[in-house]
Amino acid sequence: MTSMSALVPESTLPDRISLVHHRLARSLVLGISVLLLACGSGGGDEPTAPPVPIVAVVLLTTPTDTVAIGDTVALVAHAQTSSGQSVDNVQFNWTSSDTSVARVDQLGRMTLIAVGATTVVAKAVAPLANVPTPVSGERTLAVKNLIRTITLARAAGTDTVAMGDTIRVAATARDGSGNVVAGAQFSWSVSDTSLAQVDSGGVVIARAMGGVTVSALATGPSDFVHGRVTAATQMKVRLFLTSISSGVSEHTCGVGRGGVVYCWGSGSSGQIGNGATSAPGAESATPVRVSSADRFASVAVGPDNSSDGGHACGITIGGALDCWGSGAYGMLGDGFHGEGNPVYSVAAPVRVSPGPYETLSAGVNTSCALATSGDTYCAGSNYMSQLGVDTVPELCGQDDAGGAYIAGCSTKFLHIPAPAFVSLSQGGGTTCGLTSAGQAWCWGRNTLGNSGVGYATPVAAPSQMVGGISFSSISIGAIVGCGVTSAGAAYCWGGNQFGTIGNGVWSTDVGIPPTAVQSPVAFTAIAVGGSHACGLTAGGDVYCWGSNRFGELGSPTTQTCGPPGTGGTAPCSPQPVQVQSAPKFAAITAGAAFTCGLTSLGATYCWGSSEYGQLGNGTTTGSSTVPVRVTDIQ
Repeated sequence: MTSMSALVPESTLPDRISLVHHRLARSLVLGISVLLLACGSGGGDEPTAPPVPIVAVVLLTTPTDTVAIGDTVALVAHAQTSSGQSVDNVQFNWTSSDTSVARVDQLGRMTLIAVGATTVVAKAVAPLANVPTPVSGERTLAVKNLIRTITLARAAGTDTVAMGDTIRVAATARDGSGNVVAGAQFSWSVSDTSLAQVDSGGVVIARAMGGVTVSALATGPSDFVHGRVTAATQMKVRLFLTSISSGVSEHTCGVGRGGVVYCWGSGSSGQIGNGATSAPGAESATPVRVSSADRFASVAVGPDNSSDGGHACGITIGGALDCWGSGAYGMLGDGFHGEGNPVYSVAAPVRVSPGPYETLSAGVNTSCALATSGDTYCAGSNYMSQLGVDTVPELCGQDDAGGAYIAGCSTKFLHIPAPAFVSLSQGGGTTCGLTSAGQAWCWGRNTLGNSGVGYATPVAAPSQMVGGISFSSISIGAIVGCGVTSAGAAYCWGGNQFGTIGNGVWSTDVGIPPTAVQSPVAFTAIAVGGSHACGLTAGGDVYCWGSNRFGELGSPTTQTCGPPGTGGTAPCSPQPVQVQSAPKFAAITAGAAFTCGLTSLGATYCWGSSEYGQLGNGTTTGSSTVPVRVTDIQ
């Protein structure tokens, strides 16, 4: 075998060895490089770290470029790269070019001090990795002395106002320096236009009971207004009634100033009038607003006759007639009747006649109204000749078995042939009208002689009362009628079981002709209820007589009246007794077993039974001998 050394010339051997060494070194370097690259790249699975974003732009934003002295405005700085990428967690240095106009803190909150312009600069300064060189952004803001606050003021003591009151709310606008802005203009509004209205000058008219918010919005001068600047004030509107009617019933309705009607007490047939579905036992122990857009001049309440009675009618300011409640026997005059269970009723006023009417009255299952001409119109049942006419167009009132109809009726208002009247009154099925000469003419139910015509059988047509007494006002109750002369003398007629005649004795006599009430005082008005009567003096005092079973006389009594067979014995007074602990009243009304009085300031007080909430003070139990104030603030 030939050796390597033998094949390679001796002169070239060192060079060959050097070449081998060089190649080995290169292979070693390449191997180490590949190994290091493999180790550095995680074997080729992990990406290369992204470059650090460098802030190139700073942008400033603000809610508005026009700001007001006294405001504090928050500016926001946004850092971005040259490509528009957001850079987070950048720190800024904030400065204002004119610190006499505005100052800015290191959170970018700017406080405006004076009118002028200022340039706010936000300089990005950290962290150094993102901000190797500071980068600034700026925003120039105009500072104006705009309306900043509004102050509202009104007369002292007007936090609570009465319905119908007019109150002016004054608005004052101030700029950021606290100076009054002369000629400031406002837009006014109220939270509920059914409770109050406000005009362009801030004059508020209270319309209905409740709480209302009055607001003013700055609208000018235009150079002083930017954005919404408002102020508000709250007030309560107190119920203020101008007339009340209880109509020998278990509920009362009253007309408020401005013509809004409120009712309280029994509501089983919708006679409360607030639109609520009627149901047996329904009642309201505080006044609720009758649901109607109409404004009323007067209202009259009809007696609750077991489960099928209870209604009311009102004359609108324009003279039209609206009615609501039970229409079982057509007494609403809307063309319908229904004696089923439940009875036909409507829970809010409906227009039944255009009129024009000037006064009205409601009785047991009937309603009557006087036209401006003095003519009388009535609707409802004629079962006890309540309509005062012989011929009626319909039949109403089923027998106990729900079979045949047993009484004539009219579901529309009929003209009644009677003298021209100036007022009407109805009670337990009896209607009486008073002429301008003071003559009383009555018709209808007369079981106890409560029509005053000298006998005790139904009176089919208007007949003049006996006695020849000239009355200034009359009131018909369930068992008696009473009247007051222009001299203030009171007379009553009918039955006297509970001393309701007021002549100092009680008796089982019926058909008593007009008899003088033994009163120590003169009366200007009179109101008769179920078994009691009350008279009002010129000085505003009230005297009552008759049954006092539930405290309806407004004074404790020790005498009892009424033998068995006439409703049982009950506390009573057969002569007038003064209502105790009462304010001075301007008007009175009597319900079935309660009485109410109205003051000249529109407040109502009631006493007697509260079984159905008749007292209007929130209770539906017990009774009160002392007058209690009807709730008039919500």
